[in-house]
Formats: sequence, structure tokens, C-alpha cells
Amino acid sequence: MELQSINISNAASIKQNIQDIRNMEVSENWSLKEKDMHVLAVNGTEIFSGIVRTKHPDFPYILFVDVMNSGDVFWYNTKKYEERIIDNKIELKLKNCDNWVTVCKDNKFIPHYGRYLLNGYSYVGKDYLRYPAVKFNRIGRPTFIPRVHQLVSLFGFGIETFKCLGKNRTLEINHMNPIIKDEKIQTQGLGQLEIITIQGNREHRDMYRYRNILIKKHGKIVFNI
Repeated sequence: MELQSINISNAASIKQNIQDIRNMEVSENWSLKEKDMHVLAVNGTEIFSGIVRTKHPDFPYILFVDVMNSGDVFWYNTKKYEERIIDNKIELKLKNCDNWVTVCKDNKFIPHYGRYLLNGYSYVGKDYLRYPAVKFNRIGRPTFIPRVHQLVSLFGFGIETFKCLGKNRTLEINHMNPIIKDEKIQTQGLGQLEIITIQGNREHRDMYRYRNILIKKHGKIVFNI
């Protein structure tokens, strides 16, 4: 039977997705990106409802993925900061300082420009649209650049996300109702994503093109409705 859609209505829980990935068999044919994504999933923990904390041993960062709400990713440098989680808050402090700074409260993150909690995306993509991504450099090894919606899908849709990665992917992650500004896809939570066939994703994309629903106005791609 052809896959129709994996979406928020039929997806497993975040905790179940993490456990399923921990139990899955890692293929020797996986790309480095697939292996990196697997490491992030295995190290993931749902600390608050819909929010995952994770890490990768190759990088000195802790990541927070807001799966269910904004669909954003936030991170901080573990070489510079200490972390504590108290009730509904995440706090950070410089290692040589006693002042704790709240960076998340009641499931709402508070990023800071250039310090504490970071949220500065890179943008990737070959077509006219660019996708937000998190860029991690490795000395002597390829850079790891997961797209933000791939990280949301990783924890929200689980194992099926691995079929959406790389040149040999058989499925794709679709933005059902994309928000586009300055030719950049804006982040969205799991409720606006789905995993579908490559053909289905192309048909969804072409629907907007052929009906001229997406137009460029004042330098922005907007819905022509």
C-alpha cells in the first residue's frame, strides 16, 4: 500500500519515537549525516512536553528542539555555560559567574544574540527557497548541517525520518502550509509537517506553482489569495 501521509494525527509520541530509534539497526550504508542524526535521536530526552534536549559528542553544544510549538532549534556552548532545569525553567550561567539567566520558561524559549542561548540559523537549499539549518563545523571532517524541519521530524515522526535523508531518500518531509519570507521557509511545529512520497511532495509544490498561489510581492513570497 502506498504511503498516504505521516502527520501529527497518526504519529507516535516523542518518547516512543526516541525509543524506537534507539532500538533500530544502524545500516553500514548510512551517510555521515544519517549517522549524526541517529546520534542526536539516541541522546534525546523529552524534558518538557514537546521539547527535546539532545547532544552530539563531536560538538560542544546542547540542543533544544521545540517539536510541537514553534518548530525552532536552540543551543548553547557547554564549554562556556552551565545549565540547570528547575520546575518549568531552563537556566544558564557563565562558568566563571554566579548569575543564572532564564532561557526557557513555560515552554517558551528566550534566545540571546551572540551569548547564552543561541538561535542563529544558516540557510541551505538549491532552489529559489532556502531552508533554516543548524551548522556544526568539525575539524578534518565534513560539516554537519541538519535542516531544522528534519530535526523536528526526527523526534516527531521518528524512524521514518531516515527515509527522508540523502540522495537515495524514498520519502520527503512536506511543509503543508509553508510560511515564506524573503525566499526563506519559516520554522513551523510538527502540526504543519508531514512525511509523504517524493511524488506527493512534488505534486504539493506544483499545486502552488500552477495555481499561482505563491507570488513575489515587495521582495517577499506570499500567498496570492
